[in-house]
Amino acid sequence: MDLYAYYPYAENADPTALVYDASVAEADFMTARTPGFSERDGEIRLVFRHKLALAEAFVADADKLADYAVTVQDVRTKAVFSLAAAAQDAEMQSVDAKTASVAMTRCGNAFRAYLPAQEIAEGKALLKVEGNGFAAFDYTHPGKTSLAANQVRKLLVTPAFANPELLPNCYVVSPGETLYIPVSKAFGVWGKNDVLAGEGAGMLGAMGARVVWEDVRYLLNGDGNCYWSWHIWATEYDPSQVAGQQTVGGNVFMDRNLGATSLVKGPQSAGCFYQWGRKDPFCGGTAPETSATAFAQAAENSVVNPAFADTHAWKQESGAAVSTLEYAAAHPLSFLSNKGATGVYDWLAKPRADLWNTAKTCYDPCPVGYKVPDRDTWDDFADDQDRYVDGTSEWDGEKYGMTYIFGDLRDWYPTSGYRNRDKGNLAGLATTRTGHYWSNYRSGNTISCFYISKKLSTGKLLQPQSSSKSDAAYGYNVRCCRE
Repeated sequence: MDLYAYYPYAENADPTALVYDASVAEADFMTARTPGFSERDGEIRLVFRHKLALAEAFVADADKLADYAVTVQDVRTKAVFSLAAAAQDAEMQSVDAKTASVAMTRCGNAFRAYLPAQEIAEGKALLKVEGNGFAAFDYTHPGKTSLAANQVRKLLVTPAFANPELLPNCYVVSPGETLYIPVSKAFGVWGKNDVLAGEGAGMLGAMGARVVWEDVRYLLNGDGNCYWSWHIWATEYDPSQVAGQQTVGGNVFMDRNLGATSLVKGPQSAGCFYQWGRKDPFCGGTAPETSATAFAQAAENSVVNPAFADTHAWKQESGAAVSTLEYAAAHPLSFLSNKGATGVYDWLAKPRADLWNTAKTCYDPCPVGYKVPDRDTWDDFADDQDRYVDGTSEWDGEKYGMTYIFGDLRDWYPTSGYRNRDKGNLAGLATTRTGHYWSNYRSGNTISCFYISKKLSTGKLLQPQSSSKSDAAYGYNVRCCRE
């Protein structure tokens, strides 16, 4: 006796003339056969084989939040299969010559379409790509290509972005997914930024890309100078979904800190630390550090690419010579600090107020669709005198943090301390725990932030920095807000 099977099942279908049409179906089509078995064999093993080709397109910059649509244009979509064929490899009987367009299905960072096996002619406009930040365009695969049954044809599409310097510095990707980063971002910043472009030592010629550091030990190697860096946030969290957002006072927040590995209360919800106006994330820790032990926990809990060990180790650097945009771009692991003549600490020797703004800038650390919040974003978290509101603010003295309650909404803000403005050491982790969250507001020496601690006698909740000094050199958390 011979056993035949196919997937997906269709009621009353003729197994000798199974029709698949990619223009109306989004699923794969598979068959299996086990010849010559009897009831004495017991269990029967079926091995299914893919009868279609999988076209898989990756659009550079298309992380979970990017709004793109990809269509396969004018391809053969209909095929007939027969389970009565002499061999499993010969089950495809015919492919209809008529062509149609097929909308590809989004699967994480990829766009997929299952198609009958066929040849794609050289010079054919195979894909149409539409999305934010660029005009719709056709993708033509270089040279002749084949779509073969039971094989994946990967297609990398790089849009021509109108303003590549405004592309994100952070991408959200699930473990195991593929992400293509448009390096046009780096060329755009160095070409258009008023400071970097004036250096005359910008990005010229071929460039390579390497992993600089990671918090999981999958050691990768590389070499060369650094001109730009991106934060790849590998997480199951999807901030594009409503379930991963919190809406308060008309503002849509992520439900966790930028870079957090979990929403569970504790160190894993802390996320990364950022100096005001920089895109580069700095690791945190669970214990206070002294100036002598600054970044010891970061070094212990992350892996720096050995090829960069001499120039890109976690460290703090001071002085006007290193406190420049150029140096910061080339040294994303260096926590910079420069004490000005008036006692103001900044990571720039020549401070700037435009690095973050109400409109997202090229230095914003948040992923696409999000930005560093405006200074009034947290107004509903306190009263008009910036004091705690009973029933809204709920302090957790065991896990250290504040839950803000708005009806059924529970919004957790961990008090993860901060990195100090002069030496970069972790502070604010003693018994009186504090949390600090940057806003994008800066005017002169005034930078506004969201400040959290257990209720003190003053009852203060929001604490803008003093107008007499600006401490952009501090490392604070970021809770991204929808643009």
